[in-house]
Amino acid sequence: MAAVFYIDEEDDLTLFQKIKEDKEGAFKILFLRYYEKLYHFIVLLHHDTLLAEEVVQEVFARIWEKRHEIVIKTSVKYYLYQACRNQAYNLVSKEARQPRILPEELENMVTDDQNPEKIFIFNALHKDFHVALNTLPTQSKKVFMMKYFEKARHREIAQCMNISESMVEKHMANALRHLRKKLATHTKSIFFALLVQSLILIVLLP
Repeated sequence: MAAVFYIDEEDDLTLFQKIKEDKEGAFKILFLRYYEKLYHFIVLLHHDTLLAEEVVQEVFARIWEKRHEIVIKTSVKYYLYQACRNQAYNLVSKEARQPRILPEELENMVTDDQNPEKIFIFNALHKDFHVALNTLPTQSKKVFMMKYFEKARHREIAQCMNISESMVEKHMANALRHLRKKLATHTKSIFFALLVQSLILIVLLP
């Protein structure tokens, strides 16, 4: 019993090294240590309990199968959250998958610090941003989608939509103003500040 208690108190990197040495006990401890946290993380991002179960189980199964190939030098926790997030996106079908609507650094902040309040704020902003996006006028939404998600240049958007580049800029400015107004309740959130910064940078790109 003393040996088991000692292993349970070891840090993640030590446990992972033991996993690479084929120690099933260490793998079980890491699994129990993170399963529930990872499960709730995926549920918060995708609102799908079945998906969350499948994602976490698949990630841990792959870790055991690829244990001799995986190299983690810094944070096992960060690796697990990133792996689960990526696996969730891979499992969601193309039809059901919504494009990433928040900058990656926002998701990384949640991944790196699993504070329940931060996750709740992030999740609320993620949902409200999508709702606000769908309330944009048709032309402004199309311009915004091409600029923000497809990273298209003003000239490319103008040619595709058969409008002038100045009109593209106008639609982007209108979209940004509309989104900031719709998301006004999130103005005190650091996630909102990062989102606005990201949007402004995209608007300024030619």
